[in-house]
Amino acid sequence: MKRHYFLVLLFLILLLFSFFRFYLLDKRVIFDWDQERDAFIIKQILVEKRLTLIGPRVLGPEGFFLGPYFTYLLTPFYFVTSLHPQAIILFIVIYSLGFFGLTFWVLQKLFNHLVALIFLLIWALHPSLIGIDKIAWNPILVPLIIIFSWLLVFKLFKKPSFFLLLAIGLIAGLGINFHFQLIYLVPFILVFLFSQKKRQFKKAIVFFSGFILPFLPLFLFDLRHSFLNLRLLIDFLFKKSGEANWLAWLPVWKNVSVGFVGFDFPFLPLLFYLLPLGIIIFLWRKETDNFMKRFYLASMVSWLIFPFGFALFGQRPSEYYFNFLYPFLVVLLVLFLLKTVKKWQLIFLLALLSLLLRGNQLETELQPNPLGLSYKEKVVQRIGEIGRGKKFNVSFSVPLGMDTGYRYLLDFYQIKQSQDPNDALLRIVVPPEKEPVDEVFGGIGLFIPEKF
Repeated sequence: MKRHYFLVLLFLILLLFSFFRFYLLDKRVIFDWDQERDAFIIKQILVEKRLTLIGPRVLGPEGFFLGPYFTYLLTPFYFVTSLHPQAIILFIVIYSLGFFGLTFWVLQKLFNHLVALIFLLIWALHPSLIGIDKIAWNPILVPLIIIFSWLLVFKLFKKPSFFLLLAIGLIAGLGINFHFQLIYLVPFILVFLFSQKKRQFKKAIVFFSGFILPFLPLFLFDLRHSFLNLRLLIDFLFKKSGEANWLAWLPVWKNVSVGFVGFDFPFLPLLFYLLPLGIIIFLWRKETDNFMKRFYLASMVSWLIFPFGFALFGQRPSEYYFNFLYPFLVVLLVLFLLKTVKKWQLIFLLALLSLLLRGNQLETELQPNPLGLSYKEKVVQRIGEIGRGKKFNVSFSVPLGMDTGYRYLLDFYQIKQSQDPNDALLRIVVPPEKEPVDEVFGGIGLFIPEKF
Protein backbone atom coordinates (compact mmCIF):
# COMPACT_ATOMS: atom_id res chain seq x y z
CA MET A 1 0.00 0.00 0.00
CA LYS A 2 1.31 3.43 -0.89
CA ARG A 3 2.15 5.56 2.10
CA HIS A 4 -0.24 8.43 1.33
CA TYR A 5 -3.19 6.02 0.83
CA PHE A 6 -2.37 4.39 4.12
CA LEU A 7 -2.19 7.73 5.95
CA VAL A 8 -5.53 8.83 4.49
CA LEU A 9 -7.18 5.58 5.63
CA LEU A 10 -5.63 5.88 9.07
CA PHE A 11 -6.88 9.45 9.39
CA LEU A 12 -10.40 8.45 8.31
CA ILE A 13 -10.42 5.63 10.88
CA LEU A 14 -9.29 8.09 13.54
CA LEU A 15 -12.22 10.35 12.58
CA LEU A 16 -14.66 7.43 12.89
CA PHE A 17 -13.08 6.34 16.17
CA SER A 18 -13.30 9.87 17.58
CA PHE A 19 -16.83 10.52 16.32
CA PHE A 20 -18.35 7.45 17.94
CA ARG A 21 -16.58 8.14 21.23
CA PHE A 22 -16.73 11.93 21.53
CA TYR A 23 -20.00 12.93 19.85
CA LEU A 24 -22.26 14.38 22.59
CA LEU A 25 -19.98 12.69 25.13
CA ASP A 26 -21.03 15.15 27.84
CA LYS A 27 -24.61 13.86 27.45
CA ARG A 28 -23.69 10.18 27.05
CA VAL A 29 -21.26 9.73 29.92
CA ILE A 30 -22.52 8.23 33.17
CA PHE A 31 -21.83 9.39 36.71
CA ASP A 32 -22.93 6.47 38.85
CA TRP A 33 -21.63 4.58 41.88
CA ASP A 34 -18.06 3.98 40.71
CA GLN A 35 -17.60 7.49 39.38
CA GLU A 36 -19.06 9.12 42.50
CA ARG A 37 -16.86 6.97 44.75
CA ASP A 38 -13.75 8.02 42.83
CA ALA A 39 -14.78 11.68 42.91
CA PHE A 40 -15.20 11.76 46.69
CA ILE A 41 -11.84 10.05 47.26
CA ILE A 42 -10.10 12.44 44.85
CA LYS A 43 -11.65 15.37 46.69
CA GLN A 44 -10.10 14.03 49.90
CA ILE A 45 -6.73 13.85 48.13
CA LEU A 46 -6.86 17.33 46.61
CA VAL A 47 -8.71 19.29 49.28
CA GLU A 48 -8.03 17.47 52.54
CA LYS A 49 -4.55 16.24 51.48
CA ARG A 50 -5.52 12.72 52.59
CA LEU A 51 -3.81 10.12 50.43
CA THR A 52 -5.24 6.65 50.00
CA LEU A 53 -3.61 3.22 49.92
CA ILE A 54 -6.63 1.39 48.50
CA GLY A 55 -8.76 1.60 45.40
CA PRO A 56 -12.11 0.09 44.37
CA ARG A 57 -13.46 -3.12 45.85
CA VAL A 58 -13.95 -6.28 43.84
CA LEU A 59 -17.62 -7.35 43.79
CA GLY A 60 -18.98 -4.57 45.96
CA PRO A 61 -19.04 -4.10 49.75
CA GLU A 62 -18.19 -7.73 50.53
CA GLY A 63 -15.14 -7.89 48.28
CA PHE A 64 -11.47 -7.12 48.75
CA PHE A 65 -9.69 -3.92 47.71
CA LEU A 66 -7.61 -3.33 44.62
CA GLY A 67 -4.75 -0.84 44.52
CA PRO A 68 -5.34 2.95 44.35
CA TYR A 69 -3.79 3.54 40.92
CA PHE A 70 -6.93 4.42 38.99
CA THR A 71 -7.83 6.98 41.64
CA TYR A 72 -4.45 8.67 41.25
CA LEU A 73 -4.72 8.44 37.46
CA LEU A 74 -7.98 10.44 37.58
CA THR A 75 -6.71 12.97 40.12
CA PRO A 76 -4.95 15.35 37.66
CA PHE A 77 -8.15 15.58 35.59
CA TYR A 78 -10.19 16.58 38.65
CA PHE A 79 -7.45 19.08 39.52
CA VAL A 80 -7.72 20.68 36.07
CA THR A 81 -11.54 20.93 36.32
CA SER A 82 -11.46 22.18 39.93
CA LEU A 83 -13.21 18.97 41.08
CA HIS A 84 -16.03 19.21 38.53
CA PRO A 85 -17.14 15.76 37.37
CA GLN A 86 -16.51 16.82 33.77
CA ALA A 87 -13.01 15.61 34.64
CA ILE A 88 -14.15 12.15 33.53
CA ILE A 89 -15.03 13.50 30.07
CA LEU A 90 -11.54 14.94 29.72
CA PHE A 91 -10.09 11.64 30.92
CA ILE A 92 -12.06 9.60 28.36
CA VAL A 93 -10.94 11.86 25.51
CA ILE A 94 -7.24 11.73 26.50
CA TYR A 95 -7.37 7.99 27.19
CA SER A 96 -9.15 7.19 23.92
CA LEU A 97 -6.68 9.15 21.79
CA GLY A 98 -3.81 7.55 23.69
CA PHE A 99 -5.33 4.11 23.13
CA PHE A 100 -5.61 4.75 19.39
CA GLY A 101 -2.03 5.98 19.07
CA LEU A 102 -0.43 3.32 21.27
CA THR A 103 -2.44 0.49 19.70
CA PHE A 104 -1.44 1.54 16.20
CA TRP A 105 2.22 1.79 17.21
CA VAL A 106 2.25 -1.60 18.98
CA LEU A 107 0.36 -3.55 16.31
CA GLN A 108 2.35 -2.28 13.37
CA LYS A 109 5.53 -3.09 15.30
CA LEU A 110 4.44 -6.62 16.29
CA PHE A 111 2.59 -7.53 13.09
CA ASN A 112 2.35 -4.95 10.29
CA HIS A 113 0.54 -1.74 9.38
CA LEU A 114 -2.36 -3.64 7.72
CA VAL A 115 -3.13 -5.53 10.94
CA ALA A 116 -3.03 -2.24 12.85
CA LEU A 117 -5.29 -0.52 10.32
CA ILE A 118 -8.00 -3.19 10.20
CA PHE A 119 -7.84 -3.76 13.97
CA LEU A 120 -8.48 -0.05 14.58
CA LEU A 121 -11.28 0.02 12.00
CA ILE A 122 -13.09 -2.78 13.83
CA TRP A 123 -12.42 -1.17 17.21
CA ALA A 124 -13.64 2.21 15.95
CA LEU A 125 -17.02 0.92 14.74
CA HIS A 126 -17.87 -2.09 16.90
CA PRO A 127 -20.84 -1.17 19.16
CA SER A 128 -19.65 -3.31 22.09
CA LEU A 129 -16.20 -1.74 21.98
CA ILE A 130 -17.60 1.78 21.74
CA GLY A 131 -19.66 0.97 24.83
CA ILE A 132 -16.69 -0.05 26.97
CA ASP A 133 -14.68 3.01 25.87
CA LYS A 134 -17.12 5.63 27.16
CA ILE A 135 -17.30 4.67 30.85
CA ALA A 136 -14.78 6.34 33.17
CA TRP A 137 -13.96 3.50 35.52
CA ASN A 138 -11.08 1.13 36.12
CA PRO A 139 -12.10 -1.60 33.57
CA ILE A 140 -11.62 0.90 30.74
CA LEU A 141 -7.86 0.33 30.96
CA VAL A 142 -8.02 -3.46 30.49
CA PRO A 143 -7.66 -3.58 26.65
CA LEU A 144 -4.77 -1.09 26.67
CA ILE A 145 -2.88 -3.08 29.31
CA ILE A 146 -3.38 -6.28 27.29
CA ILE A 147 -2.01 -4.66 24.12
CA PHE A 148 0.91 -3.04 25.97
CA SER A 149 1.81 -6.44 27.47
CA TRP A 150 2.07 -7.81 23.91
CA LEU A 151 4.71 -5.19 23.18
CA LEU A 152 6.73 -6.07 26.29
CA VAL A 153 6.78 -9.81 25.60
CA PHE A 154 7.73 -9.05 21.98
CA LYS A 155 10.69 -6.97 23.13
CA LEU A 156 11.65 -9.65 25.65
CA PHE A 157 11.54 -12.30 22.94
CA LYS A 158 13.71 -10.27 20.59
CA LYS A 159 16.23 -9.18 23.23
CA PRO A 160 15.90 -10.89 26.65
CA SER A 161 16.82 -8.78 29.68
CA PHE A 162 16.06 -8.83 33.37
CA PHE A 163 14.86 -5.22 33.12
CA LEU A 164 12.15 -6.28 30.65
CA LEU A 165 11.23 -9.22 32.87
CA LEU A 166 10.81 -6.82 35.78
CA ALA A 167 8.70 -4.49 33.60
CA ILE A 168 6.46 -7.36 32.48
CA GLY A 169 5.94 -8.43 36.08
CA LEU A 170 5.18 -4.82 36.97
CA ILE A 171 2.56 -4.41 34.22
CA ALA A 172 0.91 -7.72 35.19
CA GLY A 173 0.70 -6.75 38.86
CA LEU A 174 -0.42 -3.23 38.01
CA GLY A 175 -3.04 -4.60 35.63
CA ILE A 176 -4.58 -6.77 38.33
CA ASN A 177 -4.71 -3.71 40.58
CA PHE A 178 -6.67 -1.88 37.91
CA HIS A 179 -9.09 -4.77 37.50
CA PHE A 180 -8.98 -8.34 38.77
CA GLN A 181 -9.91 -9.87 35.39
CA LEU A 182 -6.32 -9.21 34.30
CA ILE A 183 -5.31 -12.25 36.34
CA TYR A 184 -5.97 -14.02 33.01
CA LEU A 185 -3.06 -12.09 31.49
CA VAL A 186 -0.62 -13.98 33.73
CA PRO A 187 -0.81 -17.39 31.94
CA PHE A 188 -0.29 -15.61 28.60
CA ILE A 189 2.89 -13.99 29.94
CA LEU A 190 4.15 -17.16 31.64
CA VAL A 191 4.09 -19.07 28.35
CA PHE A 192 6.56 -16.55 26.96
CA LEU A 193 8.72 -16.49 30.07
CA PHE A 194 9.12 -20.20 30.59
CA SER A 195 8.94 -21.71 27.10
CA GLN A 196 12.74 -21.41 27.04
CA LYS A 197 14.45 -23.51 29.70
CA LYS A 198 17.44 -21.25 30.35
CA ARG A 199 17.64 -19.56 33.77
CA GLN A 200 14.02 -20.27 34.64
CA PHE A 201 14.53 -19.79 38.38
CA LYS A 202 16.12 -16.37 37.92
CA LYS A 203 13.38 -15.41 35.47
CA ALA A 204 10.74 -16.37 38.01
CA ILE A 205 12.42 -14.34 40.77
CA VAL A 206 12.70 -11.21 38.62
CA PHE A 207 9.18 -11.51 37.17
CA PHE A 208 7.50 -12.03 40.53
CA SER A 209 9.57 -9.24 42.08
CA GLY A 210 8.05 -6.86 39.55
CA PHE A 211 4.65 -8.48 39.97
CA ILE A 212 4.41 -7.87 43.73
CA LEU A 213 5.66 -4.25 43.66
CA PRO A 214 2.24 -2.75 42.72
CA PHE A 215 0.73 -4.51 45.74
CA LEU A 216 2.90 -2.51 48.16
CA PRO A 217 0.19 0.09 49.00
CA LEU A 218 -2.22 -2.74 49.84
CA PHE A 219 0.44 -4.36 52.03
CA LEU A 220 0.94 -1.08 53.90
CA PHE A 221 -2.84 -0.78 54.28
CA ASP A 222 -2.97 -4.30 55.73
CA LEU A 223 -0.19 -3.53 58.19
CA ARG A 224 -2.28 -0.65 59.51
CA HIS A 225 -5.58 -2.58 59.54
CA SER A 226 -4.77 -6.03 60.94
CA PHE A 227 -4.46 -7.58 57.46
CA LEU A 228 -8.10 -6.80 56.66
CA ASN A 229 -7.64 -6.95 52.90
CA LEU A 230 -5.74 -10.24 53.02
CA ARG A 231 -8.55 -11.79 55.05
CA LEU A 232 -11.13 -10.46 52.57
CA LEU A 233 -9.12 -11.96 49.71
CA ILE A 234 -8.89 -15.35 51.46
CA ASP A 235 -12.64 -15.29 52.06
CA PHE A 236 -13.17 -14.45 48.40
CA LEU A 237 -11.00 -17.36 47.23
CA PHE A 238 -11.83 -20.09 49.72
CA LYS A 239 -14.96 -19.29 51.74
CA LYS A 240 -17.74 -18.68 49.26
CA SER A 241 -21.12 -18.50 50.94
CA GLY A 242 -23.63 -21.10 49.82
CA GLU A 243 -23.20 -23.61 47.03
CA ALA A 244 -20.87 -22.48 44.23
CA ASN A 245 -22.50 -22.53 40.81
CA TRP A 246 -19.91 -23.55 38.22
CA LEU A 247 -22.24 -22.59 35.37
CA ALA A 248 -23.19 -19.15 36.67
CA TRP A 249 -20.95 -17.45 34.10
CA LEU A 250 -22.61 -19.05 31.06
CA PRO A 251 -25.60 -16.63 30.77
CA VAL A 252 -23.10 -13.76 30.90
CA TRP A 253 -20.99 -15.45 28.23
CA LYS A 254 -24.11 -15.61 26.06
CA ASN A 255 -24.64 -11.86 26.52
CA VAL A 256 -21.01 -11.22 25.57
CA SER A 257 -21.37 -13.47 22.51
CA VAL A 258 -24.56 -11.79 21.29
CA GLY A 259 -23.09 -8.34 21.92
CA PHE A 260 -19.95 -9.09 19.95
CA VAL A 261 -21.60 -10.91 17.02
CA GLY A 262 -24.64 -8.62 16.87
CA PHE A 263 -27.37 -11.26 16.72
CA ASP A 264 -28.43 -14.46 18.44
CA PHE A 265 -28.89 -18.02 17.18
CA PRO A 266 -28.85 -21.52 18.73
CA PHE A 267 -25.52 -22.66 20.16
CA LEU A 268 -23.97 -19.20 19.66
CA PRO A 269 -22.13 -19.22 23.04
CA LEU A 270 -20.55 -22.60 22.25
CA LEU A 271 -19.55 -21.52 18.74
CA PHE A 272 -18.26 -18.21 20.07
CA TYR A 273 -15.88 -20.18 22.25
CA LEU A 274 -14.91 -22.93 19.79
CA LEU A 275 -14.45 -20.81 16.64
CA PRO A 276 -11.80 -18.47 18.12
CA LEU A 277 -10.07 -21.53 19.59
CA GLY A 278 -10.12 -23.13 16.15
CA ILE A 279 -8.70 -19.94 14.61
CA ILE A 280 -5.88 -19.89 17.16
CA ILE A 281 -5.00 -23.55 16.44
CA PHE A 282 -5.14 -22.95 12.68
CA LEU A 283 -2.84 -19.92 12.89
CA TRP A 284 -0.49 -21.69 15.29
CA ARG A 285 -0.11 -24.69 12.97
CA LYS A 286 0.45 -22.51 9.89
CA GLU A 287 2.93 -20.13 11.51
CA THR A 288 6.68 -20.39 10.99
CA ASP A 289 7.84 -17.23 12.77
CA ASN A 290 9.02 -18.15 16.28
CA PHE A 291 7.51 -15.13 18.02
CA MET A 292 4.14 -15.48 16.33
CA LYS A 293 4.06 -19.22 17.03
CA ARG A 294 4.59 -18.48 20.70
CA PHE A 295 2.02 -15.66 20.59
CA TYR A 296 -0.60 -18.10 19.32
CA LEU A 297 0.40 -20.73 21.87
CA ALA A 298 0.12 -18.21 24.72
CA SER A 299 -3.25 -17.04 23.40
CA MET A 300 -4.43 -20.66 23.23
CA VAL A 301 -3.41 -21.33 26.84
CA SER A 302 -5.26 -18.20 28.04
CA TRP A 303 -8.34 -19.13 25.99
CA LEU A 304 -8.41 -22.64 27.44
CA ILE A 305 -7.93 -21.43 31.02
CA PHE A 306 -10.48 -18.62 31.38
CA PRO A 307 -13.64 -20.84 31.44
CA PHE A 308 -12.19 -22.82 34.35
CA GLY A 309 -11.39 -19.58 36.17
CA PHE A 310 -14.96 -18.33 35.89
CA ALA A 311 -16.32 -21.79 36.81
CA LEU A 312 -14.18 -21.90 39.97
CA PHE A 313 -15.34 -18.38 40.80
CA GLY A 314 -18.78 -19.94 41.18
CA GLN A 315 -20.76 -16.72 40.94
CA ARG A 316 -22.27 -14.63 38.17
CA PRO A 317 -19.67 -12.15 36.89
CA SER A 318 -20.62 -8.95 35.08
CA GLU A 319 -20.25 -8.68 31.32
CA TYR A 320 -17.29 -6.31 31.61
CA TYR A 321 -15.27 -9.08 33.28
CA PHE A 322 -14.71 -10.38 29.74
CA ASN A 323 -13.20 -7.13 28.43
CA PHE A 324 -9.75 -8.73 28.50
CA LEU A 325 -10.79 -11.01 25.61
CA TYR A 326 -11.66 -8.26 23.13
CA PRO A 327 -8.11 -7.38 21.98
CA PHE A 328 -7.40 -11.09 21.43
CA LEU A 329 -10.66 -11.64 19.55
CA VAL A 330 -10.13 -8.69 17.21
CA VAL A 331 -6.45 -9.24 16.46
CA LEU A 332 -6.91 -12.99 15.91
CA LEU A 333 -9.82 -12.33 13.55
CA VAL A 334 -7.73 -9.85 11.57
CA LEU A 335 -4.73 -12.19 11.38
CA PHE A 336 -6.95 -15.09 10.29
CA LEU A 337 -8.59 -13.03 7.53
CA LEU A 338 -5.27 -11.75 6.24
CA LYS A 339 -3.93 -15.31 6.22
CA THR A 340 -6.91 -16.78 4.33
CA VAL A 341 -8.43 -14.01 2.19
CA LYS A 342 -5.12 -12.38 1.20
CA LYS A 343 -6.69 -9.24 -0.34
CA TRP A 344 -6.55 -6.65 2.43
CA GLN A 345 -8.84 -4.28 0.50
CA LEU A 346 -11.60 -6.90 0.52
CA ILE A 347 -11.12 -7.52 4.25
CA PHE A 348 -11.25 -3.78 4.90
CA LEU A 349 -14.51 -3.38 2.96
CA LEU A 350 -16.09 -6.47 4.55
CA ALA A 351 -15.22 -5.22 8.03
CA LEU A 352 -16.57 -1.76 7.23
CA LEU A 353 -19.82 -3.03 5.72
CA SER A 354 -20.49 -5.64 8.42
CA LEU A 355 -20.10 -3.02 11.14
CA LEU A 356 -22.15 -0.37 9.33
CA LEU A 357 -24.95 -2.95 8.97
CA ARG A 358 -25.23 -2.70 12.75
CA GLY A 359 -26.39 0.88 12.23
CA ASN A 360 -29.21 0.67 14.77
CA GLN A 361 -26.77 -0.38 17.50
CA LEU A 362 -24.31 2.32 16.47
CA GLU A 363 -27.11 4.89 16.59
CA THR A 364 -28.06 3.68 20.07
CA GLU A 365 -24.48 4.19 21.24
CA LEU A 366 -24.71 7.84 20.14
CA GLN A 367 -27.92 8.59 22.02
CA PRO A 368 -27.80 10.82 25.14
CA ASN A 369 -28.10 8.89 28.39
CA PRO A 370 -31.29 10.13 30.11
CA LEU A 371 -29.80 9.18 33.50
CA GLY A 372 -26.27 10.38 32.75
CA LEU A 373 -24.07 13.09 34.22
CA SER A 374 -25.57 15.91 32.15
CA TYR A 375 -29.14 15.38 33.37
CA LYS A 376 -28.12 14.65 36.95
CA GLU A 377 -26.24 17.92 37.01
CA LYS A 378 -29.26 19.82 35.65
CA VAL A 379 -31.47 18.34 38.37
CA VAL A 380 -29.00 19.32 41.09
CA GLN A 381 -28.57 22.83 39.68
CA ARG A 382 -32.35 23.22 39.64
CA ILE A 383 -32.53 22.08 43.27
CA GLY A 384 -29.94 24.75 44.08
CA GLU A 385 -32.06 27.44 42.39
CA ILE A 386 -35.29 26.39 44.08
CA GLY A 387 -33.80 25.88 47.51
CA ARG A 388 -31.67 29.03 47.68
CA GLY A 389 -32.22 30.63 51.08
CA LYS A 390 -34.66 27.92 52.20
CA LYS A 391 -34.49 24.91 54.50
CA PHE A 392 -35.07 21.58 52.77
CA ASN A 393 -33.83 18.04 52.27
CA VAL A 394 -33.51 15.86 49.17
CA SER A 395 -35.00 12.38 48.96
CA PHE A 396 -34.94 9.70 46.27
CA SER A 397 -37.76 7.66 44.79
CA VAL A 398 -35.67 5.54 42.43
CA PRO A 399 -34.92 1.85 41.76
CA LEU A 400 -32.28 0.24 43.97
CA GLY A 401 -28.80 1.58 43.26
CA MET A 402 -29.95 4.50 41.06
CA ASP A 403 -29.54 7.19 43.69
CA THR A 404 -25.83 7.56 42.95
CA GLY A 405 -24.01 10.59 41.58
CA TYR A 406 -26.35 13.20 43.05
CA ARG A 407 -24.65 13.47 46.44
CA TYR A 408 -21.31 14.46 44.96
CA LEU A 409 -23.01 17.02 42.72
CA LEU A 410 -24.92 18.44 45.69
CA ASP A 411 -21.62 18.68 47.53
CA PHE A 412 -19.84 20.23 44.53
CA TYR A 413 -22.50 22.94 44.14
CA GLN A 414 -22.48 23.49 47.93
CA ILE A 415 -26.18 22.77 48.26
CA LYS A 416 -26.74 22.25 51.97
CA GLN A 417 -29.56 20.13 53.33
CA SER A 418 -31.02 20.97 56.73
CA GLN A 419 -31.10 17.35 58.00
CA ASP A 420 -34.27 18.32 59.88
CA PRO A 421 -37.00 15.74 59.10
CA ASN A 422 -39.68 18.40 59.54
CA ASP A 423 -38.43 20.48 56.62
CA ALA A 424 -39.76 20.15 53.07
CA LEU A 425 -38.54 17.37 50.75
CA LEU A 426 -37.48 17.90 47.18
CA ARG A 427 -37.81 14.44 45.64
CA ILE A 428 -35.80 12.98 42.75
CA VAL A 429 -37.94 10.42 40.90
CA VAL A 430 -36.84 7.73 38.42
CA PRO A 431 -38.60 7.01 36.16
CA PRO A 432 -40.52 10.30 36.15
CA GLU A 433 -43.75 8.46 35.21
CA LYS A 434 -43.55 6.57 38.51
CA GLU A 435 -45.30 9.31 40.47
CA PRO A 436 -46.35 12.96 40.08
CA VAL A 437 -43.41 15.27 39.33
CA ASP A 438 -43.19 18.96 38.48
CA GLU A 439 -40.18 19.00 36.19
CA VAL A 440 -38.39 16.42 34.05
CA PHE A 441 -34.74 16.34 33.01
CA GLY A 442 -34.05 13.53 30.55
CA GLY A 443 -35.17 10.43 32.43
CA ILE A 444 -35.18 12.10 35.87
CA GLY A 445 -38.19 13.72 37.50
CA LEU A 446 -38.18 16.35 40.24
CA PHE A 447 -41.05 16.77 42.69
CA ILE A 448 -41.23 20.25 44.19
CA PRO A 449 -43.35 20.85 47.34
CA GLU A 450 -46.12 23.46 47.05
CA LYS A 451 -44.45 25.81 49.56
CA PHE A 452 -41.52 26.11 47.11
